[in-house]
Formats: sequence, C-alpha cells, structure tokens
Amino acid sequence: MSHILAEIYRRVQTSSAESCLLQTIAHHANVLGKNAHISYIALARATGFTERWVKELVRRLEERHLLRVYRRKVRWDYHAINTYDLVQPWLRARPLYPTARMDSERGKHPHTTRRENHALATPQTPETLPSKPVTGDFLSWLGLSPGSDVYRMAQGIAPAST
Repeated sequence: MSHILAEIYRRVQTSSAESCLLQTIAHHANVLGKNAHISYIALARATGFTERWVKELVRRLEERHLLRVYRRKVRWDYHAINTYDLVQPWLRARPLYPTARMDSERGKHPHTTRRENHALATPQTPETLPSKPVTGDFLSWLGLSPGSDVYRMAQGIAPAST
C-alpha cells in the first residue's frame, strides 16, 4: 500500500507552472475534469506563459499521466482544438473491477445464499389443481354467445357438427 501511495505522490508533485496550467484546464472542464476544449493560444493567454512553454508543460503532464490529450486532425495541414481530460491518479490506483467474474460464473451468486442453520428443504412438486368450472355468466361477459362452438368448447361440450 505504501508503494502505491509513494508512486501517486511522486506523480502528483507538480511545479507551480504545471499547477497553473492544470487549474486553467480544470476551469474549462466539466465537473469530473473531462472534456476541456481549449487551444494552446488560449492556454498561453490565460496562464501568461508563451505558447511554446504551454506545449512543453502539456507534454510533461501527459508523460506523467496527469493529463490526457485527445488530438484530432481535420486535414493534413489543419488540426482541431485539443480536448483535455484531467487524470486523478488516486482513483486509477485502485483496480477497476475488483469483483470481476468469468463468463461461466456470471449467473451464479458469489456467496452461498443458503442459510447454514436451516436444513435444505426438499422441493415439492406442485399438484395440479382441478380446473375451475367456467360459468355461463363469465362466458357471456367475455362476449361469447351461448350457441357458438367456442362457448360449447369452453364448457367442455363438443362443438355442434355442421
């Protein structure tokens, strides 16, 4: 555990220039620190650094996995504005899916669901209940006429032969 914390602390230590750049990007990002659209020129103006120094700081932060940069090329000579995501290494240090299961285990419950102090009851097969007699009132409520074949079959009488 201390090794993970030391690694996070080493990666998170930033210079004042890098901190200023991260804060500016965070100001343009959403609540989760994602999807910040800002150009190098705008970053340079907001921080007071030169554009070349901003590019160097972005490269350093990207190397240390504190910043994720999505670069898009519109044409061979034209690039769109970069999109930045702030990476929170203290959230990345934990495994993403600590309880991941294999496909064969997907439908199974991870723990036994049977109580230990109760004996396993033998499953009883349900007995078939006798069918309820269908009354004429119910059949007329359904919209069946008393002389129809369906009416006679519902009452268990053979349909009239034609």
